[in-house]
Amino acid sequence: MTKKQTSKPRAGRSRGTTTKGTQGTKRRAAKPRKPAGSRSARARDPRIPAPGTIITRRYKGRDLRLTVLEEGFRFEGTVYRSLTAAALKATGYPAISGPHFWRLDGSAQPGGATSESTAETAESAATETSAD
Repeated sequence: MTKKQTSKPRAGRSRGTTTKGTQGTKRRAAKPRKPAGSRSARARDPRIPAPGTIITRRYKGRDLRLTVLEEGFRFEGTVYRSLTAAALKATGYPAISGPHFWRLDGSAQPGGATSESTAETAESAATETSAD
């Protein structure tokens, strides 16, 4: 004779229905639907540089260039909605953080990603130092 397997009751709310029916249960109010074709205006992430900035990064011997647009990013002639989508295309790795890959999350390392405005500032500082 084999023993019947039993499971322990789970903590918290019961998954089954109550004997009271639907009395005492709360229902969430439905969210109002947005009109078709309208996009919500998202707040711009403060880590993302101004539109027109070109971010460069060296990856596996290749120099990658990402242009920041008003509504996305251009990488190798294709416009992507997110940094993560562009990083996926650049690496082929399906689980990648776009801001981390493009070094926009504060993880800048020597030889990491730079933007043209940052590179120009560094060059002008080096020129001024060598002129003195």
